[in-house]
Amino acid sequence: MNITFPDKKAGSYFNEHFINVIIDGESTEGDILAARYNIQSYPSLFVIDEKGKVITGTSGFHTPSALIQFGKSAISNFN
Repeated sequence: MNITFPDKKAGSYFNEHFINVIIDGESTEGDILAARYNIQSYPSLFVIDEKGKVITGTSGFHTPSALIQFGKSAISNFN
């Protein structure tokens, strides 16, 4: 059961600070992105800049608080 992304605090944090996109890894688009970003497992989460460069990423399950911490760390990597 996915409890992280629907979590109100995690969802609010990511909606406020990021443009969020969900892509089905088993779709054609998912196959293209998996090859481009060398995705090895799901779920995978990447923070990507406006030029398509991966700033940071993570994979696997994260609690809502751990996901928010990941987002805060990602923001600090932009500075």
